[in-house]
Amino acid sequence: MAKIKESTRTQKIVRFKTPFANFQASSSFSLLIKEYLLTTTLTKNDFDKYFNMLKNEEVKLYNKKNIFENVISPSASELYERFSAAKNNKNLNTRDVLNAVHDGLVGNSITNQRIDNRELHNYLMASAKIWRQKVEEKSLEYVATHNFAEKQQVLEFCKALNLIDLDKPFDPTRPRMAMVTMDIMSDNLADIKKTTSLYSRLNLCAVPQEGFDYLHIKSNTKNINPISIRLYMNIKPNNRITLIDAIKQESEKQGIPFYGKFTTSGDPRRDNFLVYTNDLEAEKQIKIIGDIKQAKPHLFEGAEELAPIWGRLKGNEYIGVGEEPLYILENGNYTNTSYTAIREDIFKDYYERHGEKFDAKAFADVCKEYGVSAENFAFNLDTARYSSKEHFNDREKQIKGYISSAQQKGNEIV
Repeated sequence: MAKIKESTRTQKIVRFKTPFANFQASSSFSLLIKEYLLTTTLTKNDFDKYFNMLKNEEVKLYNKKNIFENVISPSASELYERFSAAKNNKNLNTRDVLNAVHDGLVGNSITNQRIDNRELHNYLMASAKIWRQKVEEKSLEYVATHNFAEKQQVLEFCKALNLIDLDKPFDPTRPRMAMVTMDIMSDNLADIKKTTSLYSRLNLCAVPQEGFDYLHIKSNTKNINPISIRLYMNIKPNNRITLIDAIKQESEKQGIPFYGKFTTSGDPRRDNFLVYTNDLEAEKQIKIIGDIKQAKPHLFEGAEELAPIWGRLKGNEYIGVGEEPLYILENGNYTNTSYTAIREDIFKDYYERHGEKFDAKAFADVCKEYGVSAENFAFNLDTARYSSKEHFNDREKQIKGYISSAQQKGNEIV
């Protein structure tokens, strides 16, 4: 694979992989599993674990193929035209230039109203209480099956939780009170989180937190791994809390890990509401959002006025879709980087080399360095390449072969 240019925002990256390359990784991954299945004596539990991983790979393939075929990608040339025009306007700062790419017109949003601070505070406090209850439930389960030393850790952990005041009244003199309260909560837990692995062993996601003008909400069940697809929407401020809570609750009910965020500030962007997902869960998450829209359409008022940098989902044009590149770090773990950050870097790089005139071939060459498809600008290069009918059929046949081999091996396991 050709060397992929690293984004200026991802300094610790060693080499590039995309989610379909997670699928391509999956190519090597599946071969390793196949070899393991055919050459190693397995327990039934081992077999079930690896067989399910193979089946998940098949589901990911279908999901990615379906999403790819149902997304109308944004026009890279039109987006670059906006970028270069804004770049040449000396009265605009860097953020204005990026807004011009996002929104077409600087500051052209359905509203620039802030989220009501009292509503935000009340929601965060209520969410934190639910989070603490989940912690206590998981702690009791953990205590029942672990040794004395670990039980003591759990007791200390719960004691620290009980010291956190979740009934603080809203203070109108401190408009960021919700953020301050959450920061205090984090500080109270910092020592335990640093000195023990209990927090991770209990598999707890972070408590909802406000920061950098975004409210981040995660499910209390499990993390999304890896994040590879973003679903963006343009939601009015007075509907954001209600909507994200509805999506989170329905996701958890269906056993789907949830991670979303929305802007709490008056930032005039038309992609102010985000749901993170991956190849395995994306279609389920899209269906949940669609069902909520059908039941409560008022929550989506103005949602069609979405920022043009995103791909549009056919039949659900109010949902923007973008695929995030995945990278491998020095420790072998995956990290994702921002869909928009990569595309902004592409525009900047192309502008420095070629100026404001758009040349499709030259632009495609720059995109290739970042692993992004110029033709299907909402997706990574490998996704576009491997979503062709020929490659899809070959990959489908390959995975079915692995599954068949696994089933044969499974029949031999007592």
